[in-house]
Amino acid sequence: MRLEVVAAQIATLDRETIRDVTLAVEFLTTALRAMVDGHPVASHMVQQPFLFAHGKINDLATIVYQKAA
Repeated sequence: MRLEVVAAQIATLDRETIRDVTLAVEFLTTALRAMVDGHPVASHMVQQPFLFAHGKINDLATIVYQKAA
């Protein structure tokens, strides 16, 4: 599928999906900030936000793939 078509279909995502993407990015940023602050990768300060973001991204990938099909 051409990139322009995918971009147009992604642009039609509803506000809820955009909010979920924003939350996932914020949680990834939180995990990265914790690592920069010296927390080990195995700590809950890194893993908890990372796992939440990972789950959100997996949910969103399903929605995006359905819209692109």
